[in-house]
Amino acid sequence: MIARYGGVTPLNSWQCLCQNGPFAAVNQSMFSEILKCLGKEGIIIQTSEGTLLLDLKGERIVNHYSFYAAFSTPEEYTLMAEGKSLGTLPFSNPISEGAFLIFAGRRWKVISVDMDKKVIDLTPSAGGRVPKFEGGAGLVDDKIKEEMHNVYTSTNTPVYLDKTAQDLLLEARKYFLSYRLAEMSILQNGKETLIFIWKGDRIINTIFVQLLARGLKVTRDGLAISVSDCTRNDSFLWSSIRH
Repeated sequence: MIARYGGVTPLNSWQCLCQNGPFAAVNQSMFSEILKCLGKEGIIIQTSEGTLLLDLKGERIVNHYSFYAAFSTPEEYTLMAEGKSLGTLPFSNPISEGAFLIFAGRRWKVISVDMDKKVIDLTPSAGGRVPKFEGGAGLVDDKIKEEMHNVYTSTNTPVYLDKTAQDLLLEARKYFLSYRLAEMSILQNGKETLIFIWKGDRIINTIFVQLLARGLKVTRDGLAISVSDCTRNDSFLWSSIRH
């Protein structure tokens, strides 16, 4: 709104975005806290007359080529190790300190992430996952994962499936039932614990980052979150998930 109109007042912006707009759950007090936070981060600034304007960081955001982009693209990060550049990688899933990945045929652990400069510092590690290239797809919504779960628990076979698709569905349901995923969401796989969360990417990414913040070795592994060196009976894991 600031970029469009050159400046707005807090009241007018709240009325447009919240009172009469799509963010009806945001009250004036919460909106005020958001504005204060944006001010502290150097994104917006308020004049003596009360008008909200773009601050230095806000100007950089608005003037960046991606601000009005019609299609979202993952941010590219430069990978560094011992002061040397290893190359660049696009990341659409969260990448945080303590995460593991495989790059240039070696296994690495993330020791720091500079979000502003888009730089990731790495150190050699024994664990890792090959980075996932998303191909420009958007985040998966909750309804999709919930419908996947419904398909696994159902016994109906859609009439539009060909023979190969029917066989794949039967195989998927067989393993879903054998691992009792309808009754439990945590499985042990050797030294790794798999957590199946039948929700969209926003929730899974949030849990992923929270587990990393609690010191666990975590990676995204298809439908599941994988936790290394931790058993499904580990009380710390359960307390982390409940938290």
